[in-house]
Amino acid sequence: MSRATLLLATLLTLAGGGAARAASEEPEFEPTEVDIVPAFETAAHEDDVAVIIGVEKYRSAPPSQYSAGDAKLMRDYLVAMGYPARNIELLTDDRATSGDMKRVLERWLPNKVKPESRVVVYYSGHGAPEPSTGKAYLVPWDGDPTYLEDTAYAVTRLQEVLAKLPAKEVVVILDACFSGLGKKGEGRTLLAEGARPMIVSGPEALPPSAKLAVLSAARRSQISASNPEYRHGLLTYHLLKAVREGKKTLSEIYATLKSRVEDDAKARNVDQSPQLSLEEGPDAASKFLLADFTSVRAEGPKPKVSEKDAAAFEAQKKKMEEQQKKLDEERAGMKAKQEALEKEMAEKNRRLEAEAAEKARRVEAEAAERRAREERRRREAEAELERRRREIENTRPSGQEDPVFVPPSF
Repeated sequence: MSRATLLLATLLTLAGGGAARAASEEPEFEPTEVDIVPAFETAAHEDDVAVIIGVEKYRSAPPSQYSAGDAKLMRDYLVAMGYPARNIELLTDDRATSGDMKRVLERWLPNKVKPESRVVVYYSGHGAPEPSTGKAYLVPWDGDPTYLEDTAYAVTRLQEVLAKLPAKEVVVILDACFSGLGKKGEGRTLLAEGARPMIVSGPEALPPSAKLAVLSAARRSQISASNPEYRHGLLTYHLLKAVREGKKTLSEIYATLKSRVEDDAKARNVDQSPQLSLEEGPDAASKFLLADFTSVRAEGPKPKVSEKDAAAFEAQKKKMEEQQKKLDEERAGMKAKQEALEKEMAEKNRRLEAEAAEKARRVEAEAAERRAREERRRREAEAELERRRREIENTRPSGQEDPVFVPPSF
């Protein structure tokens, strides 16, 4: 083999190895400011309740990108804003089946809600229209776009369930769309195979009521998109960003995010315009608080740590864990020795107490025996005196005076 041929083979081998490594390595994700949950100055709202649903990986449907992560992040924000963790039900992926959604929305939620409760229902995942009627459905993990009525959750049913809640306010956030216009793997909408997308006429969202407001990701004729650069749905990302900026009411949040979502979508060659549905009125703008906080302290993304520093940190962490394990073992040994010493001392004290009690018993027995002997001698002496007195009386002549009796000495 010539030197030129050998050099060419070497270069091809190196290039192939580099390509394989490049293909196996995923692009590194830099967290955005939204991924860092800020600190909210707020009191705990013990009666507030939330249902958070995020379906990213479906059993038999294309994935809805980043929906599970969006749901978990929304949960973390609500907890930081004062919602009790015990009052938040999180359903993601295969834990968000049709049965799970019905159980949580129709049984768990009504049992949790009180008259002063503020309720948030968040859904991120696929929406789907019924081709023959245009009826909108939320698609659970086991949903089938061909049989929506049997396997999915109708948006109208959601409205009916929430309208019956004895809550102060109910906020619905739908980061999904129902047009069926998205290409496979694009947007958060599904359509049965072979069916044609349809533009649904009628209201853009659930009809408003005095206590129910709905923020949806897009019009009924549009798709709801996500952005791979920050790995969130557009609606969820800009909603949380508005909250970080101190927006609390749904009206404030909507006014802040609407143009941002539209611009972000246009940059991806997508038409998406969020919709807010709430009852008109003089106090409509001040109603529907997503959270009641007085201030927010937001931090930016944490600085990137190099692989070398990360490895050094992990090595130091492992060393400290080993030292802690050794200390725990020494502490356990000392504790065992202390317990053995305490047991030995307790046994010794028990023996001493038993010996002292036995000695006291013997002393008391000897004293009792001594008192008994003295009592017997006294009685014997008294009996002897009585016997001698009688003898003297029996031997004295009649008429003779009684002699003076002198008791013998012992």
